[in-house]
Amino acid sequence: MLYDKFYNGLQNPDPIKIRTEVFVKEEGFVDEFDRNDERSWHIVIYEDERPIATGRAYEEEPSIWHIGRVAVLKEYRGRGIGSLLLDKLENKVRLENGKIAILFSQYDKKDFYKKNGYQEESGEIVFDEGYPHVKMYKLL
Repeated sequence: MLYDKFYNGLQNPDPIKIRTEVFVKEEGFVDEFDRNDERSWHIVIYEDERPIATGRAYEEEPSIWHIGRVAVLKEYRGRGIGSLLLDKLENKVRLENGKIAILFSQYDKKDFYKKNGYQEESGEIVFDEGYPHVKMYKLL
C-alpha cells in the first residue's frame, strides 16, 4: 500500500537515503544537498514502510515555487509513482498559494515532465555538474 508524508526541512533521513541512492550512487552527482533543503517541503512516498520516492518544493519568490530533487528508486520506476509524486507536490504548492511551479529537468527526463503538463521555458540548456538540464514550468 502506498502512502505519503511531508516533512519541513531535512528532519527525516528518508529523503536523504533516496536521493543518495538515485542522484549520487546511480547518476554520479556530487553536490546533491544544498541550502534549499532546509527551506523546502520534502515529500516521501512509502510502499508499506519502505521509502521509495521523494521530491521537494520551496517558494522561490511570491507564488512561484521550485520543484526539484524528484527521485524514484530504480525498482519502482514505470509504475506511475513519479507522476503521483509530482501531483502531490503540486497540490502542496497550491495549498501554500503557489501559482507557478518551475523546475530544471535533466534533459533526458524532460518528456516525463511534459507528460505531466510542464512546458520548456526557452529550450536553453544549462549544465549542473556537467549534466544538461532544461528549465520548465507549469501554471497551477
